Amino acid sequence: MKKTLAVLALMCNLTAWGQSRPANDPQSLVDFLNYIKSEKKKLGQKLEIVYSKSLVKRLADPVTIQYEMLNPDTAIVRVFRQQRKLMDTLTAPNTMAVKEKNEKPSVPRHFSPSYFTVRGRITNEKGEPLGNASVFIKEKKAGTEANSDGSFSIKCCRGDRLAISYVGYKEKEIIVTGNDSLKITLERNDAGNCDATVVNGYRPVDPLLNTTSTSTVKFDEQPVTTSVLSLIQGQVPGMNVISS
Repeated sequence: MKKTLAVLALMCNLTAWGQSRPANDPQSLVDFLNYIKSEKKKLGQKLEIVYSKSLVKRLADPVTIQYEMLNPDTAIVRVFRQQRKLMDTLTAPNTMAVKEKNEKPSVPRHFSPSYFTVRGRITNEKGEPLGNASVFIKEKKAGTEANSDGSFSIKCCRGDRLAISYVGYKEKEIIVTGNDSLKITLERNDAGNCDATVVNGYRPVDPLLNTTSTSTVKFDEQPVTTSVLSLIQGQVPGMNVISS
């Protein structure tokens, strides 16, 4: 008879371990922590629990587990598994701290650059527009040409370097910091030091006498190739090279 009663009592205890506390009888996390500290002391185990009462009061969920039927260590695991915003951690031997759960680490993402349109106007020192001036994004080797009134627009990203050039004038570089309208003034090269030659397909022409739109391709910066056409592909704004 005694064995039967003992078995029934054990079965009741095992059933109670998996049960939740009645909805009308939740316990506070502070009460639970005090209970754990008391139980550890009864077992001859020293446990210091460090926590902020204001933090626990603000973030703790009610404890609905019947922790009295569990051993202290198992109770701690189950109760804090139920907490959404708080966690327990051992900060030193025999010392447990209750802290706010850290935010989940953000998953690294590869953000595409944010492109925007930069507009501007290119003139010489007299304020005269420099139509067909070249505007290049140096890192991307993409660019455009200014209209006859010197105005231009180009899509680029913050931090891009724009190289503005015009035959007979010094090249100018500008770092893009926003989509503000740019006013760009190019300085004329000293005619005595200008030894460049423009080849227009028919004959060499002095840059100062040239009246057509031209672009410069620096071949020493290009990869080795056996085709001249492949060297200028993508280097001159508005030019498409088609091989047949």
